[in-house]
Amino acid sequence: MSGTCGTNSAIRVIDSTGTVTCQTVYTGDITGVTSGTGLIGGGATGAVTLSADTAYLQRRVTGTCSSGTAISAINGDGTVSCATTGGSGDITDVLAGTGLTGGGSTGSVTINADTAYLQRRVTGTCGVNTAIRIISSTGTVTCQSVYTGDITGVTAGTGLTGGGSSGTVTVNADTTYLQRRVTGTCGVNSAIRIISSTGTVTCQSVYTGDITGVTAGTGLTGGGSTGTVTVNADTTYLQRRVTGTCAVGSAIRVIGSTGLVTCQTTGGSGGGPQVMTISAEQCHNVVKGETGNGGMCGGGGTVRTEGGSSFPCALYGGATLETWDCPVMLPHGAVIDEVNVHGADTALTGYFEAAIYRQAHTSFAPNTVSSSYGMTWQTSGIAFIGGNTSVNIFSTTDSHTVDNLGYRYKVGLWTYRPSGSLRVYSIVIEYTMP
Repeated sequence: MSGTCGTNSAIRVIDSTGTVTCQTVYTGDITGVTSGTGLIGGGATGAVTLSADTAYLQRRVTGTCSSGTAISAINGDGTVSCATTGGSGDITDVLAGTGLTGGGSTGSVTINADTAYLQRRVTGTCGVNTAIRIISSTGTVTCQSVYTGDITGVTAGTGLTGGGSSGTVTVNADTTYLQRRVTGTCGVNSAIRIISSTGTVTCQSVYTGDITGVTAGTGLTGGGSTGTVTVNADTTYLQRRVTGTCAVGSAIRVIGSTGLVTCQTTGGSGGGPQVMTISAEQCHNVVKGETGNGGMCGGGGTVRTEGGSSFPCALYGGATLETWDCPVMLPHGAVIDEVNVHGADTALTGYFEAAIYRQAHTSFAPNTVSSSYGMTWQTSGIAFIGGNTSVNIFSTTDSHTVDNLGYRYKVGLWTYRPSGSLRVYSIVIEYTMP
Protein backbone atom coordinates (compact mmCIF):
# COMPACT_ATOMS: atom_id res chain seq x y z
CA MET A 1 0.00 0.00 0.00
CA SER A 2 1.44 3.33 -1.04
CA GLY A 3 -1.45 5.78 -0.70
CA THR A 4 -2.11 8.11 2.27
CA CYS A 5 -4.99 10.32 3.41
CA GLY A 6 -4.69 13.90 4.53
CA THR A 7 -5.68 15.67 7.74
CA ASN A 8 -9.31 15.16 8.80
CA SER A 9 -9.72 12.25 6.35
CA ALA A 10 -9.39 8.48 6.60
CA ILE A 11 -8.86 5.48 4.27
CA ARG A 12 -12.17 4.19 2.96
CA VAL A 13 -10.94 1.67 0.28
CA ILE A 14 -7.60 -0.07 -0.55
CA ASP A 15 -7.58 -1.61 -4.02
CA SER A 16 -5.49 -4.55 -5.27
CA THR A 17 -2.64 -2.28 -6.37
CA GLY A 18 -2.32 -0.72 -2.90
CA THR A 19 -3.94 2.55 -3.93
CA VAL A 20 -6.23 4.05 -1.29
CA THR A 21 -9.47 5.98 -1.54
CA CYS A 22 -9.99 8.58 1.25
CA GLN A 23 -13.03 10.18 2.91
CA THR A 24 -13.44 13.07 5.32
CA VAL A 25 -13.97 11.97 8.98
CA TYR A 26 -16.33 14.82 9.79
CA THR A 27 -19.43 13.15 8.54
CA GLY A 28 -21.30 12.60 11.87
CA ASP A 29 -24.56 14.35 12.82
CA ILE A 30 -23.59 15.63 16.32
CA THR A 31 -24.79 19.24 16.55
CA GLY A 32 -23.61 20.13 20.04
CA VAL A 33 -21.56 18.94 23.06
CA THR A 34 -22.92 19.68 26.57
CA SER A 35 -20.71 19.28 29.67
CA GLY A 36 -22.23 16.86 32.18
CA THR A 37 -21.65 16.41 35.95
CA GLY A 38 -17.96 16.89 36.85
CA LEU A 39 -17.17 18.60 33.47
CA ILE A 40 -17.06 22.15 32.17
CA GLY A 41 -16.97 23.56 28.61
CA GLY A 42 -18.69 22.17 25.49
CA GLY A 43 -20.43 24.00 22.61
CA ALA A 44 -22.41 23.66 19.36
CA THR A 45 -19.96 25.01 16.69
CA GLY A 46 -16.30 24.84 15.82
CA ALA A 47 -13.73 23.00 17.95
CA VAL A 48 -15.34 22.16 21.29
CA THR A 49 -13.31 21.67 24.49
CA LEU A 50 -14.38 19.72 27.63
CA SER A 51 -12.39 20.00 30.87
CA ALA A 52 -12.62 18.38 34.34
CA ASP A 53 -14.46 20.55 36.88
CA THR A 54 -11.81 20.82 39.64
CA ALA A 55 -14.44 22.27 41.98
CA TYR A 56 -16.25 18.91 41.71
CA LEU A 57 -13.51 16.36 40.84
CA GLN A 58 -10.26 15.69 42.75
CA ARG A 59 -6.97 15.74 40.85
CA ARG A 60 -4.87 12.61 41.19
CA VAL A 61 -3.21 12.56 44.65
CA THR A 62 0.56 12.60 44.20
CA GLY A 63 1.82 13.66 47.65
CA THR A 64 2.99 11.28 50.39
CA CYS A 65 3.62 11.52 54.16
CA SER A 66 6.65 10.24 56.02
CA SER A 67 6.70 7.52 58.68
CA GLY A 68 4.90 8.52 61.88
CA THR A 69 2.69 11.00 60.04
CA ALA A 70 -0.57 10.75 58.12
CA ILE A 71 -2.45 12.79 55.51
CA SER A 72 -4.47 15.48 57.25
CA ALA A 73 -5.69 17.25 54.07
CA ILE A 74 -5.75 16.71 50.26
CA ASN A 75 -5.52 19.90 48.18
CA GLY A 76 -7.33 20.52 44.89
CA ASP A 77 -4.12 20.09 42.88
CA GLY A 78 -3.50 16.62 44.43
CA THR A 79 -0.86 17.70 46.93
CA VAL A 80 -1.27 16.64 50.56
CA SER A 81 -0.78 18.11 54.03
CA CYS A 82 0.69 15.76 56.70
CA ALA A 83 0.37 15.59 60.52
CA THR A 84 1.96 13.48 63.28
CA THR A 85 -0.22 10.42 64.14
CA GLY A 86 0.80 9.86 67.80
CA GLY A 87 -0.37 11.56 70.97
CA SER A 88 -4.08 11.99 70.21
CA GLY A 89 -5.51 8.96 72.23
CA ASP A 90 -6.34 8.97 75.99
CA ILE A 91 -5.12 5.43 76.91
CA THR A 92 -2.71 5.85 79.87
CA ASP A 93 -2.15 2.22 80.83
CA VAL A 94 -2.47 -1.31 79.37
CA LEU A 95 -3.08 -4.13 81.83
CA ALA A 96 -2.74 -7.82 80.93
CA GLY A 97 -5.98 -9.64 81.79
CA THR A 98 -6.68 -13.34 82.39
CA GLY A 99 -4.67 -15.48 79.96
CA LEU A 100 -2.33 -12.60 78.98
CA THR A 101 1.08 -11.27 80.13
CA GLY A 102 2.89 -7.96 79.61
CA GLY A 103 1.29 -4.52 79.38
CA GLY A 104 2.54 -1.20 80.74
CA SER A 105 1.89 2.54 81.03
CA THR A 106 4.79 4.09 79.05
CA GLY A 107 6.57 3.57 75.77
CA SER A 108 5.77 0.71 73.40
CA VAL A 109 3.64 -1.84 75.28
CA THR A 110 3.58 -5.58 74.41
CA ILE A 111 0.82 -8.09 75.30
CA ASN A 112 1.50 -11.85 75.06
CA ALA A 113 -0.56 -14.99 75.57
CA ASP A 114 0.08 -16.54 78.99
CA THR A 115 1.21 -20.06 78.02
CA ALA A 116 0.94 -21.13 81.65
CA TYR A 117 -2.82 -20.41 81.37
CA LEU A 118 -3.65 -20.78 77.66
CA GLN A 119 -2.99 -23.87 75.55
CA ARG A 120 -1.12 -23.32 72.30
CA ARG A 121 -2.85 -24.71 69.25
CA VAL A 122 -2.53 -28.52 69.24
CA THR A 123 -0.65 -29.58 66.10
CA GLY A 124 0.43 -33.13 66.90
CA THR A 125 -1.48 -36.26 65.86
CA CYS A 126 -1.45 -39.93 66.92
CA GLY A 127 -1.43 -42.95 64.65
CA VAL A 128 -3.90 -45.80 64.25
CA ASN A 129 -4.64 -47.71 67.51
CA THR A 130 -3.04 -44.94 69.57
CA ALA A 131 -4.50 -42.01 71.46
CA ILE A 132 -3.23 -38.69 72.84
CA ARG A 133 -1.96 -39.11 76.40
CA ILE A 134 -0.30 -35.69 76.97
CA ILE A 135 -0.67 -32.27 75.28
CA SER A 136 2.34 -30.05 76.02
CA SER A 137 2.32 -26.28 76.46
CA THR A 138 3.79 -25.92 72.96
CA GLY A 139 0.89 -27.88 71.38
CA THR A 140 2.86 -31.07 70.74
CA VAL A 141 1.34 -34.39 71.84
CA THR A 142 2.53 -37.60 73.47
CA CYS A 143 0.73 -40.74 72.23
CA GLN A 144 0.03 -44.14 73.77
CA SER A 145 -1.39 -47.42 72.55
CA VAL A 146 -5.15 -47.81 73.15
CA TYR A 147 -4.62 -51.35 74.36
CA THR A 148 -3.50 -50.34 77.83
CA GLY A 149 -6.44 -51.59 79.95
CA ASP A 150 -6.03 -53.88 82.97
CA ILE A 151 -8.30 -56.72 81.83
CA THR A 152 -6.30 -59.93 82.34
CA GLY A 153 -8.82 -62.43 81.08
CA VAL A 154 -12.25 -62.88 79.44
CA THR A 155 -14.45 -65.70 80.74
CA ALA A 156 -17.46 -66.91 78.73
CA GLY A 157 -20.55 -66.75 80.91
CA THR A 158 -23.97 -68.39 80.55
CA GLY A 159 -24.98 -68.69 76.91
CA LEU A 160 -21.45 -67.93 75.63
CA THR A 161 -18.37 -69.94 74.62
CA GLY A 162 -14.73 -69.03 74.14
CA GLY A 163 -12.78 -66.42 76.11
CA GLY A 164 -9.14 -66.44 77.21
CA SER A 165 -6.42 -64.56 79.07
CA SER A 166 -3.89 -63.73 76.34
CA GLY A 167 -3.72 -62.71 72.71
CA THR A 168 -6.87 -61.95 70.70
CA VAL A 169 -9.84 -63.35 72.60
CA THR A 170 -13.07 -64.47 70.87
CA VAL A 171 -16.45 -64.96 72.54
CA ASN A 172 -19.32 -66.69 70.71
CA ALA A 173 -22.97 -67.40 71.40
CA ASP A 174 -23.49 -70.94 72.74
CA THR A 175 -25.92 -72.39 70.18
CA THR A 176 -26.63 -75.34 72.48
CA TYR A 177 -28.01 -72.84 75.00
CA LEU A 178 -29.20 -69.86 72.91
CA GLN A 179 -31.68 -69.97 70.05
CA ARG A 180 -30.60 -68.41 66.79
CA ARG A 181 -33.02 -65.87 65.35
CA VAL A 182 -36.07 -67.64 63.92
CA THR A 183 -36.31 -66.84 60.21
CA GLY A 184 -38.63 -69.52 58.88
CA THR A 185 -42.38 -69.13 58.37
CA CYS A 186 -45.32 -71.49 57.88
CA GLY A 187 -48.07 -71.17 55.32
CA VAL A 188 -51.82 -70.76 55.75
CA ASN A 189 -53.47 -73.54 57.81
CA SER A 190 -50.11 -74.72 59.13
CA ALA A 191 -48.13 -74.01 62.29
CA ILE A 192 -44.53 -74.27 63.52
CA ARG A 193 -43.83 -77.71 65.00
CA ILE A 194 -40.04 -77.53 65.41
CA ILE A 195 -37.54 -74.67 65.60
CA SER A 196 -33.99 -75.87 64.87
CA SER A 197 -30.80 -74.53 66.43
CA THR A 198 -30.11 -72.64 63.18
CA GLY A 199 -33.45 -70.81 63.37
CA THR A 200 -35.16 -72.76 60.60
CA VAL A 201 -38.64 -74.17 61.26
CA THR A 202 -40.53 -77.37 60.56
CA CYS A 203 -44.24 -76.87 59.85
CA GLN A 204 -47.31 -79.06 60.26
CA SER A 205 -50.94 -78.77 59.26
CA VAL A 206 -53.15 -77.37 61.99
CA TYR A 207 -55.83 -79.94 61.13
CA THR A 208 -54.13 -82.89 62.78
CA GLY A 209 -56.47 -83.53 65.74
CA ASP A 210 -58.59 -86.66 66.18
CA ILE A 211 -61.92 -84.99 66.96
CA THR A 212 -64.62 -86.79 64.93
CA GLY A 213 -67.63 -84.77 65.98
CA VAL A 214 -68.75 -81.67 67.91
CA THR A 215 -71.98 -81.93 69.93
CA ALA A 216 -73.71 -78.80 71.24
CA GLY A 217 -74.18 -79.14 74.99
CA THR A 218 -76.42 -77.27 77.41
CA GLY A 219 -76.84 -73.64 76.40
CA LEU A 220 -75.39 -74.24 72.93
CA THR A 221 -76.75 -74.98 69.46
CA GLY A 222 -75.17 -76.32 66.30
CA GLY A 223 -72.28 -78.79 66.13
CA GLY A 224 -71.62 -81.58 63.59
CA SER A 225 -69.21 -84.33 62.53
CA THR A 226 -68.04 -83.22 59.08
CA GLY A 227 -66.83 -80.08 57.37
CA THR A 228 -66.64 -76.76 59.17
CA VAL A 229 -68.63 -77.01 62.40
CA THR A 230 -70.26 -74.00 64.05
CA VAL A 231 -71.40 -73.81 67.68
CA ASN A 232 -73.57 -70.90 68.90
CA ALA A 233 -74.94 -69.75 72.22
CA ASP A 234 -78.58 -70.82 72.71
CA THR A 235 -80.28 -67.46 73.31
CA THR A 236 -83.40 -69.23 74.53
CA TYR A 237 -81.30 -70.66 77.37
CA LEU A 238 -78.41 -68.20 77.89
CA GLN A 239 -78.71 -64.47 78.64
CA ARG A 240 -76.76 -62.06 76.46
CA ARG A 241 -74.45 -59.69 78.33
CA VAL A 242 -76.51 -57.00 80.10
CA THR A 243 -75.45 -53.59 78.77
CA GLY A 244 -78.31 -51.32 79.87
CA THR A 245 -78.32 -49.25 83.06
CA CYS A 246 -80.98 -47.50 85.15
CA ALA A 247 -80.73 -43.99 86.58
CA VAL A 248 -80.53 -43.12 90.28
CA GLY A 249 -83.87 -43.83 91.98
CA SER A 250 -84.85 -46.55 89.53
CA ALA A 251 -84.12 -50.25 89.14
CA ILE A 252 -84.09 -52.90 86.41
CA ARG A 253 -87.55 -54.41 85.88
CA VAL A 254 -86.91 -56.50 82.74
CA ILE A 255 -83.75 -57.79 81.05
CA GLY A 256 -84.40 -58.56 77.37
CA SER A 257 -82.81 -61.39 75.40
CA THR A 258 -80.54 -58.81 73.72
CA GLY A 259 -79.19 -57.59 77.06
CA LEU A 260 -81.18 -54.34 77.04
CA VAL A 261 -83.03 -53.43 80.24
CA THR A 262 -86.38 -51.89 81.13
CA CYS A 263 -86.28 -49.68 84.22
CA GLN A 264 -88.80 -48.67 86.88
CA THR A 265 -88.68 -46.27 89.81
CA THR A 266 -87.80 -47.89 93.14
CA GLY A 267 -90.01 -45.82 95.43
CA GLY A 268 -93.63 -46.74 96.27
CA SER A 269 -95.88 -47.13 93.26
CA GLY A 270 -93.64 -45.13 90.97
CA GLY A 271 -92.46 -41.57 90.51
CA GLY A 272 -94.12 -38.45 91.93
CA PRO A 273 -95.12 -37.49 95.51
CA GLN A 274 -94.82 -40.20 98.15
CA VAL A 275 -95.42 -40.41 101.92
CA MET A 276 -93.54 -42.44 104.55
CA THR A 277 -94.97 -42.73 108.07
CA ILE A 278 -92.97 -43.86 111.11
CA SER A 279 -95.10 -44.87 114.11
CA ALA A 280 -93.40 -43.37 117.18
CA GLU A 281 -93.54 -46.70 119.01
CA GLN A 282 -90.98 -48.04 116.47
CA CYS A 283 -88.30 -45.64 117.75
CA HIS A 284 -85.48 -47.09 119.85
CA ASN A 285 -84.56 -45.81 123.31
CA VAL A 286 -80.82 -45.11 123.08
CA VAL A 287 -80.15 -45.35 126.85
CA LYS A 288 -82.47 -48.16 127.90
CA GLY A 289 -81.87 -50.25 124.79
CA GLU A 290 -85.56 -50.90 124.21
CA THR A 291 -87.99 -50.13 121.44
CA GLY A 292 -90.87 -47.79 122.21
CA ASN A 293 -92.33 -46.76 125.49
CA GLY A 294 -95.80 -47.41 124.28
CA GLY A 295 -98.69 -46.09 126.21
CA MET A 296 -102.10 -47.70 126.18
CA CYS A 297 -105.27 -45.92 125.13
CA GLY A 298 -108.84 -47.15 125.52
CA GLY A 299 -112.15 -46.98 123.76
CA GLY A 300 -112.80 -46.51 120.10
CA GLY A 301 -114.89 -49.65 120.07
CA THR A 302 -111.93 -51.86 120.98
CA VAL A 303 -112.92 -55.26 122.42
CA ARG A 304 -110.19 -57.47 123.92
CA THR A 305 -110.44 -61.20 124.65
CA GLU A 306 -110.08 -60.64 128.39
CA GLY A 307 -112.81 -58.04 128.22
CA GLY A 308 -110.70 -54.88 128.15
CA SER A 309 -110.80 -52.03 125.56
CA SER A 310 -107.18 -50.78 125.62
CA PHE A 311 -104.76 -50.65 122.67
CA PRO A 312 -101.19 -49.36 121.98
CA CYS A 313 -101.51 -45.81 120.77
CA ALA A 314 -98.40 -43.63 121.24
CA LEU A 315 -94.88 -43.17 122.60
CA TYR A 316 -95.22 -41.67 126.07
CA GLY A 317 -92.67 -39.27 127.53
CA GLY A 318 -91.21 -40.14 130.93
CA ALA A 319 -90.36 -38.09 134.00
CA THR A 320 -86.70 -37.94 132.91
CA LEU A 321 -85.18 -36.82 129.63
CA GLU A 322 -85.14 -39.76 127.21
CA THR A 323 -83.49 -40.03 123.79
CA TRP A 324 -85.01 -41.98 120.90
CA ASP A 325 -83.53 -43.11 117.58
CA CYS A 326 -86.04 -43.39 114.70
CA PRO A 327 -84.52 -44.96 111.51
CA VAL A 328 -85.57 -43.39 108.18
CA MET A 329 -85.70 -45.94 105.36
CA LEU A 330 -86.31 -43.77 102.30
CA PRO A 331 -85.39 -45.08 98.78
CA HIS A 332 -82.04 -44.04 97.33
CA GLY A 333 -82.49 -40.94 95.19
CA ALA A 334 -85.71 -39.81 96.91
CA VAL A 335 -86.10 -36.03 97.26
CA ILE A 336 -87.33 -35.04 100.73
CA ASP A 337 -90.08 -32.39 100.55
CA GLU A 338 -91.31 -31.97 104.19
CA VAL A 339 -91.07 -33.74 107.59
CA ASN A 340 -93.44 -33.24 110.56
CA VAL A 341 -93.61 -34.87 114.01
CA HIS A 342 -97.15 -35.25 115.41
CA GLY A 343 -98.03 -35.64 119.10
CA ALA A 344 -99.82 -34.18 122.12
CA ASP A 345 -98.27 -31.93 124.80
CA THR A 346 -100.30 -30.97 127.87
CA ALA A 347 -97.28 -31.00 130.21
CA LEU A 348 -96.78 -27.56 131.78
CA THR A 349 -92.97 -27.87 131.74
CA GLY A 350 -92.54 -30.92 129.53
CA TYR A 351 -91.84 -31.09 125.77
CA PHE A 352 -90.67 -33.21 122.90
CA GLU A 353 -88.12 -32.14 120.28
CA ALA A 354 -86.82 -33.70 117.09
CA ALA A 355 -84.44 -33.29 114.14
CA ILE A 356 -83.83 -35.21 110.90
CA TYR A 357 -80.18 -35.77 109.93
CA ARG A 358 -77.79 -38.24 108.37
CA GLN A 359 -74.50 -39.91 109.39
CA ALA A 360 -71.79 -41.22 107.10
CA HIS A 361 -71.42 -45.00 107.13
CA THR A 362 -67.87 -44.54 108.45
CA SER A 363 -68.65 -41.87 111.06
CA PHE A 364 -70.87 -41.03 114.05
CA ALA A 365 -70.92 -37.27 113.36
CA PRO A 366 -74.38 -35.87 112.45
CA ASN A 367 -74.82 -34.09 109.13
CA THR A 368 -77.83 -31.84 108.67
CA VAL A 369 -80.17 -32.25 105.71
CA SER A 370 -82.28 -29.15 106.49
CA SER A 371 -80.92 -25.82 105.34
CA SER A 372 -83.65 -24.03 107.31
CA TYR A 373 -82.98 -25.57 110.75
CA GLY A 374 -79.48 -27.05 110.50
CA MET A 375 -78.84 -29.18 113.58
CA THR A 376 -81.11 -27.06 115.81
CA TRP A 377 -83.76 -29.44 117.16
CA GLN A 378 -87.36 -28.21 116.85
CA THR A 379 -89.52 -28.39 119.98
CA SER A 380 -93.18 -28.54 120.97
CA GLY A 381 -92.39 -25.84 123.53
CA ILE A 382 -91.67 -26.06 127.24
CA ALA A 383 -94.78 -24.08 128.18
CA PHE A 384 -97.07 -25.54 125.49
CA ILE A 385 -100.24 -27.03 127.04
CA GLY A 386 -102.57 -26.83 124.06
CA GLY A 387 -102.88 -30.56 123.44
CA ASN A 388 -102.33 -31.98 119.95
CA THR A 389 -99.45 -30.39 118.09
CA SER A 390 -97.28 -30.86 114.99
CA VAL A 391 -93.62 -29.83 114.87
CA ASN A 392 -92.00 -29.17 111.48
CA ILE A 393 -88.39 -30.41 111.31
CA PHE A 394 -87.86 -30.14 107.50
CA SER A 395 -89.41 -27.16 105.74
CA THR A 396 -91.05 -27.15 102.32
CA THR A 397 -88.42 -24.56 101.34
CA ASP A 398 -85.69 -27.16 101.96
CA SER A 399 -84.65 -29.81 99.42
CA HIS A 400 -82.46 -32.86 99.93
CA THR A 401 -81.76 -35.95 97.78
CA VAL A 402 -81.28 -39.16 99.74
CA ASP A 403 -77.87 -40.83 99.30
CA ASN A 404 -78.08 -44.29 100.88
CA LEU A 405 -74.71 -45.27 99.39
CA GLY A 406 -72.83 -42.83 101.61
CA TYR A 407 -75.14 -42.22 104.59
CA ARG A 408 -77.70 -43.63 107.05
CA TYR A 409 -80.72 -41.43 107.83
CA LYS A 410 -82.69 -41.01 111.07
CA VAL A 411 -84.93 -38.77 113.11
CA GLY A 412 -83.61 -38.02 116.59
CA LEU A 413 -86.37 -37.63 119.24
CA TRP A 414 -86.16 -36.40 122.85
CA THR A 415 -89.03 -36.53 125.37
CA TYR A 416 -89.40 -34.99 128.85
CA ARG A 417 -92.55 -35.04 131.01
CA PRO A 418 -92.05 -34.13 134.67
CA SER A 419 -95.83 -33.76 135.01
CA GLY A 420 -98.94 -33.77 132.87
CA SER A 421 -99.18 -35.77 129.65
CA LEU A 422 -96.79 -35.98 126.71
CA ARG A 423 -97.28 -38.30 123.74
CA VAL A 424 -95.60 -38.64 120.33
CA TYR A 425 -97.77 -40.30 117.68
CA SER A 426 -95.90 -40.36 114.40
CA ILE A 427 -93.29 -38.92 112.06
CA VAL A 428 -94.59 -38.18 108.57
CA ILE A 429 -92.08 -37.74 105.72
CA GLU A 430 -93.27 -36.43 102.36
CA TYR A 431 -90.91 -37.06 99.45
CA THR A 432 -90.79 -37.28 95.66
CA MET A 433 -89.27 -39.93 93.44
CA PRO A 434 -87.74 -38.35 90.32
